[in-house]
Amino acid sequence: MAYTLPEKRQEAADANRALVLQTARGLFQAKGFDAVSIREIARAAQRSVGSVFTYWTGKEQLFREAMGRPYFTDQRGAEAFAVLVEIAPEKAHELRKAWEAAPAAVGA
Repeated sequence: MAYTLPEKRQEAADANRALVLQTARGLFQAKGFDAVSIREIARAAQRSVGSVFTYWTGKEQLFREAMGRPYFTDQRGAEAFAVLVEIAPEKAHELRKAWEAAPAAVGA
């Protein structure tokens, strides 16, 4: 299958986005929301800070996507977690850690 230049660019952009998202998830898990910066995420992913802002408007939006996506199967749960991330990011991090330790205990 022959790829056109826009398809190759889109594949590269998708791969970059996925790499940053995975890197951010790992750092947020290890250190928590407050201890991680966009600069640190970019450095760990070997990408520029600007490339992170290509996909997300800020750390809160990146955290919401990195930490919320795998844990909710319905829109209401994802929205509730997004609100928690905005008003209490450290509590959201604690909830996620509890979820990973015992999914049944937090309603998985």
